[in-house]
Amino acid sequence: MTSSLWMGAICAITIGLWLAVRTMIRGKPDLPYPPGPKRLPIIGNALDIDLKEPHVRYTEWGKTYGLYF
Repeated sequence: MTSSLWMGAICAITIGLWLAVRTMIRGKPDLPYPPGPKRLPIIGNALDIDLKEPHVRYTEWGKTYGLYF
């Protein structure tokens, strides 16, 4: 039981270090993200979308942020 806990901790630390190094190497992206609505961490804009008629919200966002075709 203890060895699996240690292995899990070692894997988590390794993944965390790998992500940190990868982020430092890449730096900031060259282009900014396109405009859009503010989002929440993890779930994004999932709570803003009506499940029965999502196209209505997408059309509103398109008109608001200039991505309407």
